[in-house]
Amino acid sequence: MEILKELFELKKNCPLTEEQILSDQVHELDKDAIYIKEDTYVWYYVLGQLFKPKSILEIGTRFGYSLKSMILGSGNKNVEA
Repeated sequence: MEILKELFELKKNCPLTEEQILSDQVHELDKDAIYIKEDTYVWYYVLGQLFKPKSILEIGTRFGYSLKSMILGSGNKNVEA
């Protein structure tokens, strides 16, 4: 339960928006996609902040937005992906 509280607190205080997290990495096919406009990738970002992963395995990736968001959140540029 404490992890959930911390996760929601990080989300509430996250200074970045979806657009800032994904910056210019959004593929042309996804420019108007609804999942880019929601908080989906902000959640991945705060998960990266909370758990600070050293490696991430992403299966079934489209353009790697989730992976990018978690790596940015972790603050670790040497994450093994």
